[in-house]
Amino acid sequence: MNLLQYIWGKARKRVHNDETIIDFHPLICHLIDTAAVAEALWDQVFTRNLKLYLSQSLFQNGTKTKNWLIFLAGIHDIGKATPVFQSRVPELACVLSDLGLNSFSSDKYHSILSGMVLFRYLLSIDLKAAIDGNLDPLKYVIGGHHGIFPRAENFNELIPEHLGLGKWKEIQKELIEIVRDFCDVDFDLFNIIPFNNNLNLDKQKALLIFIAGFISVVDWIASCDSFFNFYSGLKTKTDIRDKYYSISRKRAKNALKTIGWSGWKSASISIEIRTFHVVFPLIKHLRPLQEVIVDNLDHIFSPSLIMIEAPMGEGKTEAAFYIEHYLEANEGLQGAYIALPTQATANQMFLRVKDFLTAIKQGLRVNLHLLHGNAIISDEYSLLKTRSQNYDGEESPVVADSWFTYRKRGLISPFGVGTIDQILLSVLPLRHFFVRLFGLAGKVIIIDEIHSYDVYMSTILEYLLYWLRLLGSSVILLSATLPSFKRKKLIKTYQPNINDEIINKPYPRITICSGKGVKVYNFETTLKKQENNSVLIEWIDEHSIPTMVSSALKNGGRVAIICNKVRRAQKLFLRLKGLKNEGFEVDLLHSRFPFYQRNKIENLVIEKYGKDKNHIKFRRILISTQIIEQSLDLDFDLMISDLAPIDLLFQRMGRLHRHVQDQDGNPVIRSKNLKRPQFWVINPSINEYKIPTFSYPIYSKFVLLKTYFYLKPLNSVNIPDDIEGLIEQVYNNTLNIPKEFEKEKDQWDVELQKAKEKQDNLEADNRLMAKYRLIPNPSDEDFFEDITSYLEENTKEAQASLQSLTRITIPSLFLVGLYQDSDGLYLDEELNQPISIKGPLTRAEEINVLNHAIKVSNRSIYHLFINKTDSIPRSWVKSTLLNDMHYVILTRDPDSGEYYFETDRNMNYFNKELGLYIQNKR
Repeated sequence: MNLLQYIWGKARKRVHNDETIIDFHPLICHLIDTAAVAEALWDQVFTRNLKLYLSQSLFQNGTKTKNWLIFLAGIHDIGKATPVFQSRVPELACVLSDLGLNSFSSDKYHSILSGMVLFRYLLSIDLKAAIDGNLDPLKYVIGGHHGIFPRAENFNELIPEHLGLGKWKEIQKELIEIVRDFCDVDFDLFNIIPFNNNLNLDKQKALLIFIAGFISVVDWIASCDSFFNFYSGLKTKTDIRDKYYSISRKRAKNALKTIGWSGWKSASISIEIRTFHVVFPLIKHLRPLQEVIVDNLDHIFSPSLIMIEAPMGEGKTEAAFYIEHYLEANEGLQGAYIALPTQATANQMFLRVKDFLTAIKQGLRVNLHLLHGNAIISDEYSLLKTRSQNYDGEESPVVADSWFTYRKRGLISPFGVGTIDQILLSVLPLRHFFVRLFGLAGKVIIIDEIHSYDVYMSTILEYLLYWLRLLGSSVILLSATLPSFKRKKLIKTYQPNINDEIINKPYPRITICSGKGVKVYNFETTLKKQENNSVLIEWIDEHSIPTMVSSALKNGGRVAIICNKVRRAQKLFLRLKGLKNEGFEVDLLHSRFPFYQRNKIENLVIEKYGKDKNHIKFRRILISTQIIEQSLDLDFDLMISDLAPIDLLFQRMGRLHRHVQDQDGNPVIRSKNLKRPQFWVINPSINEYKIPTFSYPIYSKFVLLKTYFYLKPLNSVNIPDDIEGLIEQVYNNTLNIPKEFEKEKDQWDVELQKAKEKQDNLEADNRLMAKYRLIPNPSDEDFFEDITSYLEENTKEAQASLQSLTRITIPSLFLVGLYQDSDGLYLDEELNQPISIKGPLTRAEEINVLNHAIKVSNRSIYHLFINKTDSIPRSWVKSTLLNDMHYVILTRDPDSGEYYFETDRNMNYFNKELGLYIQNKR
């Protein structure tokens, strides 16, 4: 009799003719399935670079490394062959009891039992590594495949009865030997595994974390019934080898093909490196930055850190994409993730990455996914998901297969674009954090707008860079403006062994940092705003804006007005919208519009203010918050801005005269009075000592004050020549007062010292908070023990706090305003979109509700709704899309016709032109 056919690995109950039937998949089949998926992943998905990284880290032999890894994956659930686990289905436990296999009731997890069962077996065969205790780390890795690493106490409290005695030990031995046979693994490899031997401790932990993620992912695939349906054909022991080995291998290959993981990689084995013009056919002439990259590709090895510092509009993004193409083709890297600061910038970058992959992946089928909290409402992403269901190989090769859309799987996809938060979570103690790190291993990670992250986010990012190097990933950092201290910190974090002195060639520059050293190149810029083309600086009063803008645009043109706060942008829009009657177009963009409306406005802004030949045909005014200073390809003739830190002002200036030519190579036409780029700064309020006063500034007061007194005396700024000098002046720690403010020096000294102390204390607190939240250092001997708690992603509370883990933000929530008449509730003011808050919604209805939501961070609104027990309908709580979505029924003002709701402090209006408009009652 074949006892193994009765040891179940997966089981489910069903009712047939009033009789309960239990179907199950034999454990040996599931173990073989998992090993088969691991084998297929190595053969069909892992690139040569990743295989080399693993082989060099383990046994210096690809075949031995492969066989050992797939054995670990295959054996991960051996703890299910125990009296504890098999007792969980009493009906099946009775059958085993009749066959002489006892049950033992306990709440011990099978994942923890797995590590101990394997360890006990290896001890029984006198394996030296097991006797010496060198295999202890593997108990944690195998025991953590459900997302949480066990602790020593979990192992210590196990007793022999938990693992099983007598006949159970024979069953376990038989299962292990079959998996060993399938994987063709030599157990002597356990004796030469480099844990606690010749690998650095940090590299050991990185390797273990990779293996943990690998095991979890292959288990997810092998546990999917649609790929591995329950098998009942094991009548004899020989059926396992003679039949099921080949059945499982066939299923595993089909699974990888179906989920969209295999099929794209062939390009990274034998692909020829395409020329820049083939990859980017619309670029007729390489820019100096791009020429330097192309000329120095031979100096880029994997893993490397490449930092590109250049003004806006110099082609940094295309250069980064081309490096990714080179590393994938020449070095065999595993795909890419492109990280951006906001959802809006991620949405725009998603389109560019899709076009890039379309150019280089013809004839293949490659997955690209959008990763952020509201990706589901992206039309472009939805198109790729639809295309994956109807793929015929003749259209674009880029798809978005559904398997990667589930939570925790996005970073596993070959290519992804999203917010930086998604990768920062990789080094925070979330359940299955190691799956995220596994997904990033061996890839190219492109991080845009690197200057825009504060001390808290930068601390997490620096730690991530350390892990990425250990995992064989290359990183490309892009920035227009970066203080030297931050530049050096990022380089030293990625490659700690380089010399203290990092070559500091003039800005703009490219820094290539690898195990072979650091090389720095500088270059001329294409859009050099110097001499007659330097940016004119003027300081203006806010009340003069309507008149000055009207005059500046008399012959046509585009102006952007950037406000630091939504409320200011709304107020300025109200003051300027009267210009519409004089033939001006006036647009408003900020974050307090419903998602569907904000997406429409963003697309309109890109269309109206993007790359275009004729700037004198219209008179256009865009009033916006900081949204437009990052990663959006916009081109203005004139810009007006609130005072902001100097690096962000340069970012904003980067949208001035951004293009010399339109898409067709024609010169951009600008009005005569705007031939030279102009940047007007709105004067802040100042006190009697000419020191600016700020009410609740969103930026560091110390940096704002230094920006003010270094920029105030200037009439123009040369780009790029003045960028680095001004940034260094503002961000160094000196308190030197420019001569223009000598008369008020004493007062300035006092104000600056107070502001600096406040900034230093806040940054120290935020840096400490970030370090406290990180996973342990990989060089920590007690790494697995020192993760004291895990946050679960799949709960409402966890989702609400995920962003608070990666950013220091004001608490926020999602709010949907509902309109009401006698017939019910509606999502729109016109009462065309009825909505129910009582019954379940279809998926399409849920997405429509999400599209009408606004993210609100106002404290008064937040506290009103977060403390209400009925502001989230019960039916919404059960939805993965709407479980944190609050609603409010709006009241119509009979006089103005506007819709609003009240809080203790505010009147809150839902206005089509303004978005959510919050007006203080006092």
